[in-house]
Amino acid sequence: MLKKTVLQAARLGGIHIQLIMAKSKYRDKLNRLIRANGMVIPALTSDLQQRTQGYWERYYGAKINLSWHAAYAAVTGYDDERYIPEDLFFMEIEPALNRKELYRAYVDKSNFNQILTGFASPALLFKMINGAYLDSSGVTIDQRKAEHLLLEHQADFVIKPCISEEGSPPAKWMTSTTGKLMDEGSSEQNFEQLIATFHSGDFIVQECVKQHKELARVYPVSINSLRLLTLRFKGGIYLLCAGVRFGSGGSKVSEEAGILFCSVGVDGRLSESATDSCGRRYDHHPYTNYAFGQTRIPAYGSLVRHVESLHDQLHYFDLISWDFALSPSGSPVLLEIHLTRQEINSYQFNDGPLFGQWTEEILQLVKERKNTVRPLF
Repeated sequence: MLKKTVLQAARLGGIHIQLIMAKSKYRDKLNRLIRANGMVIPALTSDLQQRTQGYWERYYGAKINLSWHAAYAAVTGYDDERYIPEDLFFMEIEPALNRKELYRAYVDKSNFNQILTGFASPALLFKMINGAYLDSSGVTIDQRKAEHLLLEHQADFVIKPCISEEGSPPAKWMTSTTGKLMDEGSSEQNFEQLIATFHSGDFIVQECVKQHKELARVYPVSINSLRLLTLRFKGGIYLLCAGVRFGSGGSKVSEEAGILFCSVGVDGRLSESATDSCGRRYDHHPYTNYAFGQTRIPAYGSLVRHVESLHDQLHYFDLISWDFALSPSGSPVLLEIHLTRQEINSYQFNDGPLFGQWTEEILQLVKERKNTVRPLF
């Protein structure tokens, strides 16, 4: 009995330390965001502080750090007690809505056809799974054959880890149009050195997707992906937020820090402005000077119905972020699924509170679940 008590105390102590470290990490992130943006965050009035804390105590049963509310208000220009603090989202809300222990198999890009039906994805050249090369039919091949597949492809391709998460190698754009493997800087690459970059041993090599002209007009260099956030709630699947993530800076593979996010309205038209990761606002794309509001996503209603039907197949996860490319014909091409550490700042910088009219009900649902779910850091 004593041994069990000591182990329980040690475990609780470890969790407490992790909580402190996680809160510190998100506090530091907020401070970096503020410094990078140069924003001056006005202190919330005592009335607003009281109203916001009262709201969270009533619907969530806890007091919260209001710094995120102030930051979101500084970007959007309006106060709202329903903003979701990023630290609270990652540590308590997301883990209560999604089954953390199951996510890896579901976000594995090499595994989408095993868990979903009725979708399109980029054409596969080959993949490496657990140290073995497999061609597009799932047949085991050797390294020499894998290299040959790239050289005979004679077109652009992308190599990326099967599971994209913090610490993963970034995706690499390559081409073999010259009979050699060339990177974005037109430098020749050795196949073995290229593969060694993906040290986990699990990666896929796919053809580069060609994108719809409406998105290429805004930024033609890299693939501009649609990010849609869907929620399972009250027995249905609903689109919460949507936007387009535009590359910038001339790179063919978008770096997270350089991405601009522009929200999409219910009619498929892009918002008049976009924000970067720090909340800085742009009316025109800084690389092409193209006005964001001139663009409309074709067949947007069909895209929304498509992503909702895909979410309906994933019963362990109530909140899912989806990345799609839009092909030249306007059909969606699934790129990635995000089940943990889902980005929420872009939505709240552009569209306000993440859960909108459902905030109270979602908070009460999470409050009921959170005591049975171990926090995700």
